Amino acid sequence: MVDDSATPITESVKPPLLGDLVFEPSDTRPLGGLNYYSPTYEASGESLVHILVSVGGLTQGSKLLDIGCGTGRIINAVNKIIDIKNYVGLEINSRYYQMCRERFPNHTFVHQDIRHDEYNPTGTVDPYDYEYPLKDRSYDVISVFGVYNHNRTKSIMQSLRSCSRLLKPKGRLVATILLLNQHSMTQINNGTTKKPFVLTHKSDDGWSQSEDRPLLNIATSETAVRRTCIQSRMMIQEPIRYGHWISHTHALSTHDVIVIVKQG
Repeated sequence: MVDDSATPITESVKPPLLGDLVFEPSDTRPLGGLNYYSPTYEASGESLVHILVSVGGLTQGSKLLDIGCGTGRIINAVNKIIDIKNYVGLEINSRYYQMCRERFPNHTFVHQDIRHDEYNPTGTVDPYDYEYPLKDRSYDVISVFGVYNHNRTKSIMQSLRSCSRLLKPKGRLVATILLLNQHSMTQINNGTTKKPFVLTHKSDDGWSQSEDRPLLNIATSETAVRRTCIQSRMMIQEPIRYGHWISHTHALSTHDVIVIVKQG
């Protein structure tokens, strides 16, 4: 099972913004899957790539778009497991984008200056009105790991619409997310969700871990996700693989995992 969680926040010690993390050999914390010095970095990336293969249909001949590629955890694992040739990583944090270019010079990375409270607070692109700057109907598989749990509902819906444009017919979007439904709401209200996803602050966007920093971790409506998929000519592949954060028995990840198929 993938532990793809972000660094917890406490009342006494607040960590830096997720886009300002510093990675050093002496610090082996996972830091949301970004720290390549962590002993779990390679294993978590490999687990996510196995998810892409097993439920996302990723093959050696696939064209893969990795949205929120961070410091390159997915392409690092892809190179070892399946060695696909057609990979594009997209990142909004300029430091992480540069790290990927330096660490993986044989692959393509795209920087998009989308504004985000945690990863890119000075960004110039509106997070609610943007398009990924890539060619329509070009990708067999799109991965979005550790991204949607850091985004408001409106931004997630815009991302889904943009992904629909980029996917080939029958192409698949595989994403981790925190979904609000009857089961998860019961656990949130009872205070039984797993750390760091202890969501105690309610807003119009859902439930978040921190009132001051809502995008540190935030859960969004499953109904809204389903509705936007249908409107964008996509369908969620059932069953949704609900995550360990709500103690689901057959979890693939700490987060919920959704597979969305573009209709032909």
